[in-house]
Amino acid sequence: MSSLHKQFAGKLHELASYFEEVSSVVIVLVNDQMVICDTNRGFQKLFSLTANPAGRALGDFLLLGKTMPLNPGDEWRMQCNPRSGESGVLSGHVMTVAGGRIFIGEKLMPTDSGIIEQMTLLANELTNKERALTKQNRDLTALHQTLSLKVAELEAAMARVNQLEGIIPICMYCKKIRNDKNSWQQLERYLTEHSEAHFSHGICPECAEKGIL
Repeated sequence: MSSLHKQFAGKLHELASYFEEVSSVVIVLVNDQMVICDTNRGFQKLFSLTANPAGRALGDFLLLGKTMPLNPGDEWRMQCNPRSGESGVLSGHVMTVAGGRIFIGEKLMPTDSGIIEQMTLLANELTNKERALTKQNRDLTALHQTLSLKVAELEAAMARVNQLEGIIPICMYCKKIRNDKNSWQQLERYLTEHSEAHFSHGICPECAEKGIL
């Protein structure tokens, strides 16, 4: 007996608890009629069961072949029944017990080249989409920064502008404007105080013809 075998033999109780409650290895006990007597948590997790399926036929979960392994240590391989909601192939070994058998196995990973190629294409497509999203995020960030600068510039420009709004009372003769203190100001002075406009005086042609200097 090897050292590893001896160590396992001394830890049988712990190993049994592990395979029954924690491991993803599938273990199912059936009677001679292939009716399930008990299963471990790995079997229940694989087929998304909320309770032990004891009393149900093994064929509800695995497609049974014409010949079943009988001898201890025989290898078995069975397809998951599509009606169970699970797909794929389970493979493992069988042990004969009084009145039935214990199947111990695990789900095989698909090795078909077509499936692997499809998975590779999907992975590449996902990578490309991630790169595209990253670029879009960078572009959106840059656009947001540009818009923020434009808004800041616009707000600064608006802060510098004094707008003339509402009705402005103006004398119909001398063109003076009455301000909010009820006094009259020259048009040029009023506009200078209430806007950023500046005046450059000159004489229009009509006034020049009238000889107004």
